[in-house]
Amino acid sequence: MLKRIYRYRDVLRFLVVKDIKSTYRNSILGYFWLILSPLCMMLVFYAVFSIVVKIQVKHYPLFLLSALLPWQFLTNSLSRSTSSLIEYAPVLKASSFPREYIPFSVVLVYFIQLLLSLPLLFLFSIFYHVRVFPWILPVPLILQFILVTGLSFFFSSLNVFYRDAGVILNFLLLLWFYATPVFYPLSYVPPSFLRLYCLNPMVYVVSAYRTAFLGSPVPPPFSLLYATGMSIFLFMVGYLFFKHKEQGMVKWL
Repeated sequence: MLKRIYRYRDVLRFLVVKDIKSTYRNSILGYFWLILSPLCMMLVFYAVFSIVVKIQVKHYPLFLLSALLPWQFLTNSLSRSTSSLIEYAPVLKASSFPREYIPFSVVLVYFIQLLLSLPLLFLFSIFYHVRVFPWILPVPLILQFILVTGLSFFFSSLNVFYRDAGVILNFLLLLWFYATPVFYPLSYVPPSFLRLYCLNPMVYVVSAYRTAFLGSPVPPPFSLLYATGMSIFLFMVGYLFFKHKEQGMVKWL
């Protein structure tokens, strides 16, 4: 796959640039939505879970934002990539470049947006006078990129044959959201349930972000092992499933 990426890098660059430009074309705020969107989500969650439900967490806005940014990358990438092959159906039929470039380019676009949004977390950390540990970030960033790419391969190819895949994905994302410590701390999870809970790779990703920007306790070592193993496994399953269905999906489209 890496050889194919390098060989057709110009095609990949074209797809990524085209997607970024089309996303913000005719938009009044343009790239400012990269910051405004997670901020709006943070304010809503802050109002509900800090004022109404009254979850007691120090620096709760930063606590929320450090989870919402990676979560937004996950949901946006999967939602958009699931329908990407259908969107590019005429191109797939007319050319012979690697078909996996379509969902992969979508993931790259939102990954770039995630990286461009990270300075917002640094600003919040400075505002709350919290020590930052940026050298922690590469591990959760790489693991989540691998995870999201694999799932994008799987759902994009599945959606070609079964258009219910998008509906199923939305339901799974909702369940996944509540099974991830986005608006509540990891300490709320019962210790007897923690190992099973950490099978969710997003548990480590979110916890690592909070360690980097909030100085929260380092995630349990086994959560890193689970996240690494699960991310690589889902990537392999997604990529192999995509390649297995590749010829059939072009005919089906």
